[in-house]
Amino acid sequence: ASGLRGVWDDDARSAASRAFDSSGAPNASETWQRVSKTLDGYAASWVASRTDACQATRIRGEQSDAMLTLRMQCLDRRRGELGALATVFAHADRDVVEHAVEAASRLNPIAACDDTSALATTTVALPESKETRARVEKVREALDRVRALESAGKFATALPDARAAAASAEAIAFRPIEAEALYVQGRLESDTGDGRAAVATLNRAVDAAEAGRDDETAAEVWVTLLEVLG
Repeated sequence: ASGLRGVWDDDARSAASRAFDSSGAPNASETWQRVSKTLDGYAASWVASRTDACQATRIRGEQSDAMLTLRMQCLDRRRGELGALATVFAHADRDVVEHAVEAASRLNPIAACDDTSALATTTVALPESKETRARVEKVREALDRVRALESAGKFATALPDARAAAASAEAIAFRPIEAEALYVQGRLESDTGDGRAAVATLNRAVDAAEAGRDDETAAEVWVTLLEVLG
């Protein structure tokens, strides 16, 4: 549970609660009750999954060290998503409160980090260089913030940050993170009504995902591209 300290703990919960109360949204109190329950459940699932991942390797001996690493990497990403959304909620205004229930429901499921078969076949290996890995993680942290803003309906606020993250990703020369960043940028361009730019960006995302052999992201981008074109 200490792994969520500063991410979703009493301080983070209190900050979000105060922001909802002062937002002026007519349904703020009811919405906060629903959202806080969702995030509390998400955090509890995260703790249970992380504990099980460790025990499966270190205590029960039924899981390899390599699989433990994959599960921990997955859970680290989920923690980043939770922390980014908690930060958005800590600065909630009327628009954020209006979209808060949907935003909380859009957090990627913890259960995916327990699916060892899927993790073994779909996880894209990180770069070997520690320096490059650190740059990738920095971009992913930025994308977590962008996605949280997107989920909260702050499309215009999120788009410049998405474009900056995509530019940083392209400079790394690691195609999977480039694909991920371009995918987020393309979605936001569509969200803000710029379909032409979205199509161009999503096509670049497809190219990057396929070049990086990131089949899961490629599939997601194709679906979004078809929706935008349709």
